[in-house]
Amino acid sequence: MNALITGINGFVGPYLKAHLEEKGIQVTGTDIHPGKGVDVPADIQDKVAISKLISELKPDFIFHLAAQSSVKLSWEQPELTRKVNIEGTKNLLDAVIAAKIKPKILLVSSADVYGIPTKLPLTEESLLSPVSPYGESRLEQEKLALSYHFPIIISRSFTHTGPGQKPIFVCSDFAKQVVEVELGLRKEVSTGDLSIKRDII
Repeated sequence: MNALITGINGFVGPYLKAHLEEKGIQVTGTDIHPGKGVDVPADIQDKVAISKLISELKPDFIFHLAAQSSVKLSWEQPELTRKVNIEGTKNLLDAVIAAKIKPKILLVSSADVYGIPTKLPLTEESLLSPVSPYGESRLEQEKLALSYHFPIIISRSFTHTGPGQKPIFVCSDFAKQVVEVELGLRKEVSTGDLSIKRDII
């Protein structure tokens, strides 16, 4: 059994790779950024490269983690967010069709598709009303994926954090700043709106 992880150099990729390998599954990692877990460097926006990768590997499982996952960056670069999250997903799914295979696919979406909830707890039946270009791109990504009629599981991941997460995200940013204060590199920890409430995994 073999698995492909797209975006393996992100926060979750190395953890997922270790878990799969513990289960005896052979893992191939791809990412736009070179790194330890990257077996095949490729940009999810590069249709030719992704098609070649899928046709050669013919994975039994695909874990699609490659994404532009920063809400902040989505406001600054909404078109890039759409291209990576929507067009990149289309490139991947079209490559699966071209390779004439039927892998099980995990598509990692986001709880940002719900926007600002009017009722808690959130369920799969809750209103989908994204309030950022990132959330909108994830919702469009889901709709696109479901139109392919593949065995696709969509995970709407909530905010999660841990060792190895880049400091463009809140918890790792705070942790990095605390260390910099302790090292005398800065005098205070800078934050945004601290009235916002989040469940963090």
